Parts: sequence; C-alpha cells; structure tokens
Amino acid sequence: MRRSLRIGLATTGAILALLVAGNIWFRVVDDRRAAGLRFVLIEPEKALEQITQRAETSKTLSASGMGIVIPAKVAGPLGPTQWTISADGRVEGRAPEFAMVVVWTPEVRDGRVEWRCTAEPKSYFRPSVCGDIRRFER
Repeated sequence: MRRSLRIGLATTGAILALLVAGNIWFRVVDDRRAAGLRFVLIEPEKALEQITQRAETSKTLSASGMGIVIPAKVAGPLGPTQWTISADGRVEGRAPEFAMVVVWTPEVRDGRVEWRCTAEPKSYFRPSVCGDIRRFER
C-alpha cells in the first residue's frame, strides 16, 4: 500500500475516533444535565407541596417541615443525593460527587407560600432553573 494512502487512512481513522469519543462525551454531559434538573426540580417536589399545605393551613412556617423526608438515593449519573428539611420548611439537597447543592426556601406572603430556589454550581444550571418564585396551587 502506498505511504500516502496509509497516512490518509490513519488520519481518517483518528478523526472518526475523535468524533465518536466527542459524541459519547456530549451524551454523558447531557445525561448529567438532565439528572441535575430532576435533582433540582422533581425530587423535592412532593416535599415542597407537603410543606406548602401545612404552612398555608397553619398560616406559619413553624414546624411545617417536621417529619417530612426526601429519601436519599443514587440519582443516575449524579451519584448519591442527600436531602435535609429543617423544621421551618427549608429544603436542602446535595449531590456531593458533582458538588451540586440546591436550596428551596419558603416564605409566607398573604397567607400563601412562595418558594425561592438557589442551585450551585451556577455554571452548571441556567438562571431560569431557579430564577422564578414558585407557588403550588391547591
């Protein structure tokens, strides 16, 4: 085989290998981003609804988080997640393998609970993930 043909085939093979590796890497990143969104928005949703119901019924956040638990689990590509809920309803989640932290903070306004969210690292989450104040309709 001629030398130029071998070099051409080797170059083509290397480029294809890089394209395949790049495609796999982007899929892994996309899977992590999707898992990150589930971690921030979906995993705590039931607990947020329970805290909202208690606080709006009693008109105070005091003891609204008592006894509410979000079970720790392995969240796919994020690894293990852990949740803590304070007595006053503040919800904090951690995915230590990726240094992710989400905090949901309730506030009672005009008898309704409003939730504010922060998610770290900011470079990982778009501002719109936690940018809006959230209310649960009953």
